[in-house]
This record gives sequence, structure tokens and C-alpha cells, in this order.
Amino acid sequence: MNLSELVFQSCDRFAGRVALVEGDRQVTYRELERDLRRWAGQLIEKGGFRDETVALLMPNGVEFVGAYFGALAAGKSALPLNPLLTIEELDFILRDAGVGTLVASKSMMPKAQELAARLPKLRHVLPSALPGEGPEGAGFARREDLATLLYTSGTTGKPKGVMLTHANLIANIEGCLAMMDVGPDDRFLAVLPFFHAFGLTASLAIPLSVGASVELMPSIQPGRILAAISERGVTCLLAVPSVFGILAKLAPAGASHALRLAVAGGEPLPERIFHAWQAKFGVPLREGYGATETAPVISMTPAGGESRPGRAGRPLANLQVRICGTAGPLPAGEIGEIQVRGPSVMRGYLSRPKETADVLDREGWYRTGDLGRLDDEGFLAITGRKKDLIISAGENIYPAEIEELLRQIPGVAEAAVVGVPDDLRGEVPKAVICPEQGRQLDPTQIRDSLRGHLAEYKMPRFIEFMTELPRTASGKVFKQALLKP
Repeated sequence: MNLSELVFQSCDRFAGRVALVEGDRQVTYRELERDLRRWAGQLIEKGGFRDETVALLMPNGVEFVGAYFGALAAGKSALPLNPLLTIEELDFILRDAGVGTLVASKSMMPKAQELAARLPKLRHVLPSALPGEGPEGAGFARREDLATLLYTSGTTGKPKGVMLTHANLIANIEGCLAMMDVGPDDRFLAVLPFFHAFGLTASLAIPLSVGASVELMPSIQPGRILAAISERGVTCLLAVPSVFGILAKLAPAGASHALRLAVAGGEPLPERIFHAWQAKFGVPLREGYGATETAPVISMTPAGGESRPGRAGRPLANLQVRICGTAGPLPAGEIGEIQVRGPSVMRGYLSRPKETADVLDREGWYRTGDLGRLDDEGFLAITGRKKDLIISAGENIYPAEIEELLRQIPGVAEAAVVGVPDDLRGEVPKAVICPEQGRQLDPTQIRDSLRGHLAEYKMPRFIEFMTELPRTASGKVFKQALLKP
């Protein structure tokens, strides 16, 4: 069974139940099956290779769900794109993936048309709304075929396509379901964007695989989230910790709700948010940990298990997790790099064998680049990040990408970017710049130079100027010193 067949199975078993909710619109599983087959038929009719990649440029919504699973049903792979990226960033990804078909929402159509004018290989730009009539179809993807490409930047700043097969995604769904205790009577609220592995797997594929309902939100709006929780019977919410922090702050005390499952992931969970959420909603906030390369969940607090601040739950049963130092695996309680092996670990990075070999060894162990420890009970604690990475409200921001753009600005001699604490987003980028001798620069000028080349969420929130950057004895920039106020 491939991933689209897993959803078709739910469409058959739960035909009359509501599958998707978007505003006042409701789509039953029977209607979802029709839409998926029509999307598959349209994509097959457009031609191209059976295993080509179809890119999706649209927010969370009914049309996204149709186009995504329709592409899989057509035997193709899907590449969800972040609508916040600039034309230049999208141009790079589409070229790198060799995309021939792009599906775009109405609001994204001007950007899609501009991309089509720049990319000769982009043959088809399709609207996200299905035509009134159309053919129905389905392809024959195998479990080992590529299902999804998700782009994530590396420490070089260049985005890499993470190749996830149907088998990878189904294995992660099965591993999560063994720990989540969810079913067809549940109603998920999908606030995590589907261009992220966490949102795509945990807020969409998992509920559809068990016949649950999914209420779709195109963006994070705390007022609407609270209304959905208190008025529309939402039982399951997965989000980044900063969202739970905002909801705990805004929600009235003692408000009634049906929420029974709340899972935080995508960034470290501060203990104050853990306790604030529990005090306001009376529902334990479970923590999860994962990576795009593992489709994505690695560990989670199990159903019926004790939620522990600072612990990201236990590894999924179908994954092996070990903590390694320079000499190999470490005993319980020791801090080292978190490494993962199992059926949900990616096939590799698209067309990047060296980068793949750097993180995936011959025995199948994926080196996460994150630091952590396993205690005697098997709970995983994340203690830091080996990667030079900033996580801001669940978004991965790689300093190398910003630093390279800063160095291209006239008058900039050196630049370094670090993540600094932020009450709302967890971390935000801070840029420290050394101007060329005799040059005067100001923050407005720097930000104006970055616009159009960098998504807004990656824009440095703080900009400082120094005559020279602090360095270690080996000559490397000592970024820890830049974290001081």
C-alpha cells in the first residue's frame, strides 16, 4: 500500500464522515475520494513522466489536500513550497528539483506565472481549484517510490531536497499512531503549515489515515484557534511551543473544551510554557522531537505516559535511537549526538550524494547533528544543537544563508548571524556586521538590501555593528560571544 492508497482506504471505510473543514466548507471522505481521483486524472492527462515531481504553492486548505494526494495517486511525487519564500528562493528549488508542473492558489498565481517565465522546464502552471468536470484516474506508485520532496537548508545555506518515500511516510505514521491513541471520532486542528514535515505528517496524513476530521487553517491566528477549540469540538492540536505559549496567555481561565491531545514540536519546549498550558487547559502538553530527514517524528510522549518538562518522549517503536560521541555509542545519561536508524529515515538528499553520505552512514544511521541524552527509562532529552541552526516559531533558519547575502552588500567586510531568545518565536536572527573601514552602515540600509532575496521570517530582527568579530584561537568566529547583550 502506498500513501494515497492509505487515504483511499479511509475514504472507503468512512465515506459519510467529514474529512476536511475549511471555514464553512465541509468535505466528506466520499467527496475527498472523488477530488483525489480527479486531481490524479488531471495530472496524468497533463503528461510528463510518471515519477515526475509536482510542486504545490498554496496555503493549508482543501485544494492543497486534493492536489497533494492527487499527485501521489497519479504516481508522481509532490513538493510542497513555502509561499513566504522569495522568487529567487523558489526559482532555485524548482530548478534543483526539475519541476515541470506547478499548482498554485489564486493568491500565488502572479508569483507562479513569474516563475514560469523564468523556468523553461516548468511546462504547466495549474490553478488550485479543480475545473467543473474532468477525468478520474490513479497511478501505481510502489512503497519504495519517492512520495515527497521537502527542501531544507544545510549549513552551507543551499537548500537540499529531502527525499521521502511512501514507505518512509507510512512507517512514521504507523510509529506515531502506536503512541497517539487517535481515531475516527477525533477532530484535528491543522495550524502547522503543510510545507513542513511536522504539519504534513502529524496534522494531515495521520488523521486522514484513521478517518478523523481535519479543520484546516491557512495561517496561525490565535483567536481563531481558541474559537475552534472552545466552539467546534477540536480534540487534537499539534503546534510549535510558541503557539501553545500564546494560547495559554490569551485563553480565559476555566473555558470548556474537548481537547485531549496537545503535542508540541519543531523547537525546544520551554518549561514555563509547559506549566502555563497545563494550568490553563488542564491537558498535559506532550513533547515530540524529529527532523525532516526522518519523516519527521523521532520521539514523542506516549499516550497514557507522563509528560515531563525537558523530555521529548520516547523513541518510536519502529526506530532505533542512539547517542554517540567521537568514539561511538555512549551509555545512558551521557550527552552526545542523536543518531537514528529505521524505516522512516529518508532515502537521501536529491542529487547530493556527498551531503547524503555526510549524514547517512552505510549502516543506515542518520546523524541528526543535535545533541541529547537518553535516560535509564528511555526518555530522550535534547540538550543543544550541533548544527548551526536557528529555529524561529518552528521555521528553520540557517545563518550561513543570511551571512552570505550580508557579505554581498557594499560596505560589509564581515558578518555573523546567531539566534537570540525571543518570547514569541523562541529564537530570532541577530546579525553582527563589521563595516569596511571608513564606511557608515545602518540597520535600515541592511534590511532594504536583503529584501527580495530573503524571506521575511529569516530577516535579522537585531542588527549590531562591530569593528571586528571575536575569534577563537584557531581563527574561527566565536559566536557564543555574540549572544551577549
